Amino acid sequence: LIMGIGLALDFRLKFPGIDAKFGRDIQNHPHNFFCVIPWHISEHQKKLLIAFPTKRHYRNESDLGLIEDSLNKLVKWANESQVSKVLMTRPGCGYGKLNWDTEIKPLCLQYLDDRFIIVSQ
Repeated sequence: LIMGIGLALDFRLKFPGIDAKFGRDIQNHPHNFFCVIPWHISEHQKKLLIAFPTKRHYRNESDLGLIEDSLNKLVKWANESQVSKVLMTRPGCGYGKLNWDTEIKPLCLQYLDDRFIIVSQ
C-alpha cells in the first residue's frame, strides 16, 4: 500500500511495516479496501488501525463516493464489533483536497454517530 504523503506517511513512519500489512490484506481481498489490523504497541497495549480509503489512486484527489462507501463500511464494522469509540481525522481533506465544511462534514454528519470523534491536525 502506498503511504507516501500526508497522514498516511505519518502513520507509516509511526508504525513501521503497516504499509506492507495493509498491502497484503488488500492483495488477499482485492474487493475489500477497508481493512482492520491489530497493532501491538507494547506487551499490554493494542490498537486497531483501520485503512480508510479516500482515493482510487494515490496521485488523485480524494473521491466523495469512495469516502461515502468507506464511512458505510466503518459504521457497519463498528456496529458488528461493538466498538464504543473511534478516533479519526477528516477524511480526504488534506492532500485529498476536499473541503471539510462543504463536502466532508455533511457526509460525516449523515453517517457517523457520537462514537466517532473527528480530530483535526
